[in-house]
Amino acid sequence: MRTPRWLRFHALHNRLQLVLLLGGFLLSTFLAGFVWQKQQDSWVQRFEVGAERREDVIREALEQRLESLGDIGRFVSASEPGPSPEAFKHFATSKLDVFHSVYWTVPQPAGSHDAQPYHDMTPGCIPSTTRWHYPIVHIVGRVPTDHLLGLDLRCDDQRLVAMLQAQDSGRVRASSQVQSVLLKTRIIALFQPVYRRDVPVETAAQRQLALRGFVAVSLAAREMLAPLLQDLPDAVDYSVSLDSLRDTLTPGLMQVNQQNAHAGEVMRRVRLDFAGHPMQLTIRPSETFWASRHTLSAPALWLAGMAFTALLMAWMHSQNRRREQAELLAITRNDDLIDREARLSALIQHAPIAIMRCSQDGRILDANPAAYALFQHDDGLVGKIFLSLFTTWSAQSFRERWQQPSWLELEALGGESEHLPVLVRALSMRQANGEPYAWTMIEDLRAVRHNERLKREFVATVSHELRTPLTAIRGAVEMVASGLLDDHPDDRRAMMNMASENAQVLTGLINDLLDIERLELGKLSLRLSTQSLRESLEAAMSLARPQMLTRQLHWDVQPMPDNLFVEVDPDRLIQVLRNLFSNAIKFSPVGGQLHLRWHCDGERVSLTLRDDGPGIPPEFLPRLFQRFAQADASDTRERGGTGLGLAISRGLMERMDGTLTAASPAGSGAQFTLTLPCRHPATQEAPAQESQHVSTTRLAG
Repeated sequence: MRTPRWLRFHALHNRLQLVLLLGGFLLSTFLAGFVWQKQQDSWVQRFEVGAERREDVIREALEQRLESLGDIGRFVSASEPGPSPEAFKHFATSKLDVFHSVYWTVPQPAGSHDAQPYHDMTPGCIPSTTRWHYPIVHIVGRVPTDHLLGLDLRCDDQRLVAMLQAQDSGRVRASSQVQSVLLKTRIIALFQPVYRRDVPVETAAQRQLALRGFVAVSLAAREMLAPLLQDLPDAVDYSVSLDSLRDTLTPGLMQVNQQNAHAGEVMRRVRLDFAGHPMQLTIRPSETFWASRHTLSAPALWLAGMAFTALLMAWMHSQNRRREQAELLAITRNDDLIDREARLSALIQHAPIAIMRCSQDGRILDANPAAYALFQHDDGLVGKIFLSLFTTWSAQSFRERWQQPSWLELEALGGESEHLPVLVRALSMRQANGEPYAWTMIEDLRAVRHNERLKREFVATVSHELRTPLTAIRGAVEMVASGLLDDHPDDRRAMMNMASENAQVLTGLINDLLDIERLELGKLSLRLSTQSLRESLEAAMSLARPQMLTRQLHWDVQPMPDNLFVEVDPDRLIQVLRNLFSNAIKFSPVGGQLHLRWHCDGERVSLTLRDDGPGIPPEFLPRLFQRFAQADASDTRERGGTGLGLAISRGLMERMDGTLTAASPAGSGAQFTLTLPCRHPATQEAPAQESQHVSTTRLAG
């Protein structure tokens, strides 16, 4: 069929619109992304410039402190044996703009100087065990410091470590953060060693001998650096933190604008070494500075490009709309018709009942898969007379009543002339040209009849199984209640025991009904655990012993090892074994044997029980594990039972990842085999020796 001209133009127009939309989107996105990236690069450059400026300020400030300390050291070194208090005070006072305090300490052997213990000023301080005193000889600070003269620094481990490092290295060394009693804050102490000028100081040992003393200063990083950073014009745009990499408990040396820092990945992190004290400088943008990295120019450019593209597409769409409207209604009607026909065809093809379309003369025009499955005619159904599918009386009944608005119960002829109970209904309709036809619907009633039969058998079975124990219980209770056994306590006890046993029978019947219902609904819960298969067999055989003794039966058992384990619900496994044993005992002749064999291939263990009874009828074997299934379902059968035991047993085995099968070899009685996965299989099977006749419930090999 040739495509209409308007439809070809519409397809071309749609492709042009798509190309236009895609091109406008890509161009707008490219331009906006370009502007966006330029803004990002410009912001990053601004951040890097500002961060470098702050790094330079901090480095310059730290170097200035070291240079100032070097000036003091050179001043002290030039005056031997040492500077006078006035000269030291005069020179050190000029350096208090960069330090909090400046002091001069001379090491002296222990006991040679009446130094003031440092722990007098710092409660809880334990004096060092060093052989030297380190008293303060001169001190100048921003606050009065005369009371600190003679103060011994040897008990301050942080200062002592820094002094010893400075002494051995010959360089300025900084201590970890210490608590300043004078300033009531945490500070860093810097120690500049001063040596005699007339001796060599090339090795650590020479330096120890040539040491005159230490010029020491104290400074607080926050008070030293924070004002320098806050004086910068863009101080609010940056957050700066200086942390000690040595002091793990109190690493923070300085923080500026930390509360407004952006927590993103954009930052500048630099490692600094300040007189042997490792520090880390971290510079982050503030939240306000971070938010300023982008403006609205890029989104505005993208929106403008998309708006222009949309306007152009709207103009093109309006030009094509008039062409579409002329044919839209016809297309919609045609599509609706096709859609309805497709839905109807799908409904008919997947319907669970047989549906056929018949002509005015009664011939079959079409049939769904359910109809072919129901009638099973090898030569097909299309072209046949509809009434030929039914028995004679059913065809006559359909002719008389097919126009009634109700279902007709008839008999159809299936494959091999099988009579099938069905429900039939016909609906008369007309085609578009006025020609009549009919839809016929046929529902198979075989499943309904089967369920009705099962219901009748179930009612008969349950009635029989209930009547017997109830009659026994009633007779025993009436006999005891009448008082005839008051003088015969043994007979009365026997009657009550009989009533109790029959009550247990009723309880078992009710439990079977509940178990089969839970199995079908998937609501039966199991408590799986690893169990010895031999112990479970012995327990089940012990429970079956009274029945065995009653019918004078014997066991023919293959010995079983102790180390054969399966993962099961032990109570449910015993329930399955009791059902199988009870069934075998019930159908075995008096004085017969029950044969029990097992086999384990390393992964699964199989257990086979065979009796000497008449076996299972071949026609009943396929229905053996169906619920309520019994070879003799009449209420006059010789052997009792509800027909639920085997159905429950198979369901329980499947829930425990096992199987239960049945066979009836000719002349060998009934044979049941259950299999289970081994959890810890036996290292070897029991010896292949002759089976044993056992009257006990012990299975040891």
